[in-house]
Amino acid sequence: MYYGPAPLPLMIFAIAGFFIYLYKHRTPARKCSETLSTPTPEEKSNVLAMEKVVAAHEGYSAEVFDISVFGRRRVETFRLLSPGSKVELRLKRGCSACVDILAFGEYITDFVPDLGSNLLRLLREKRQFDAYLGGRDLAFSYNDTCDFCSVIIFFKLDGVPPTHVNLK
Repeated sequence: MYYGPAPLPLMIFAIAGFFIYLYKHRTPARKCSETLSTPTPEEKSNVLAMEKVVAAHEGYSAEVFDISVFGRRRVETFRLLSPGSKVELRLKRGCSACVDILAFGEYITDFVPDLGSNLLRLLREKRQFDAYLGGRDLAFSYNDTCDFCSVIIFFKLDGVPPTHVNLK
């Protein structure tokens, strides 16, 4: 018996049948409905605390830094702070471009600010600035060994215009 390649019309019919099958069994496209989630009471209180901090620093310049905290003890200590709580920033010993973050006098983590940041200049010149915990990534609230947060600093420098801080 001869088993040669299938004739061309049969192949075209099979491919067309496959596409017809897909067309008939398609699922209707779901419409994306914009559902705005209502903020939880915790999120509302965090925003209110940060609004008070921002209002108290009207006319100041501001910078925001994303930080990560690792280690169970450090995370537990840092989570005692709520958004709007003061944190301490210092130059790291032995590193001219690194900044240590301290809470309650304890070392929490360190980070390297961006090149365009004024933070290193403020620390080197021992200028006055205020640093606060800006917010916390609530997606990691279940994890006891890591925390992802933002720190916001307020300062006044000649030649640096005031910043409008948008909390939304």
